[in-house]
Amino acid sequence: MPLDDEAQAFIDRINNGPPIHELGVETARMTSANTRTVPGPEVQHIEDRRIPSVGGEVAVRIYRAEGDGPLPALVSIHGGGFVMGSVDTIDGHARRHSVHLGCIVVSVDYRLPAEAKFPVPLEDCYAAARWIVDQADLIGADANRIAVLGESTGGNLARQRPCLPATAGAEHCRASTGRPTARSEL
Repeated sequence: MPLDDEAQAFIDRINNGPPIHELGVETARMTSANTRTVPGPEVQHIEDRRIPSVGGEVAVRIYRAEGDGPLPALVSIHGGGFVMGSVDTIDGHARRHSVHLGCIVVSVDYRLPAEAKFPVPLEDCYAAARWIVDQADLIGADANRIAVLGESTGGNLARQRPCLPATAGAEHCRASTGRPTARSEL
């Protein structure tokens, strides 16, 4: 059975060069930026902003689906082997999640460990979840319905909540690596 045309085009782009582990960090990042997800549907509202995090700020992209609020929220954490990836590389996924789930998606552009040493990426992702709880009224989110989803490396970060100190207000968050059975308290 042949692959879908878009899937085949994605595989062809990946296979037209050296293996990613042989590339330098900057080249790997450029390659990643050129292999974005398939574009997603139109979303009612998209906003880029910076929010406070430990030792600085983290960029987030907020996608708001149509519907009366408050809406459930989803923290979306990109993959990329702790070297590459961004809110741009998962834009299509974030759009689909927002539209099909009828929720607000906050996609986290966590600081990458090549420049920001661990646990900075983890702290950035947690800061995004805390920000949703704290700013739920501002963005039209339901602070009692927040999920955290990560792809690949993002799944690793989504599951690391127990490594951070307990913070009041986060008890309503749930984390998932994309498998419905892999959930835990955030």
